[in-house]
Amino acid sequence: MANLYWNEEKAPKKETREALMRELVNCTNDAFDVKFGGDGAGNFCAVYVEVETEKRERYKWLQDLPDKFMGWRIIRIFVPPTYVKEILNWVRGD
Repeated sequence: MANLYWNEEKAPKKETREALMRELVNCTNDAFDVKFGGDGAGNFCAVYVEVETEKRERYKWLQDLPDKFMGWRIIRIFVPPTYVKEILNWVRGD
């Protein structure tokens, strides 16, 4: 039954990423990025947020993220400071 909740038409990735990036400005003051992936439960949109280790357990969102956005399942991934720039968006030759 749970799969029925996630089983709907998804907006295109580019459109979803742009809209979610605009939305995330209202949700966190920390560095963030959006990537797409998949697992055994299907495709998802991952929100990466840079957070100090001690703040991860009780992270305070400025505004809650929905579980589903434009048809995509949203997962939240907390990463160490500088991860978004240094690892997630690393470009060969930098």
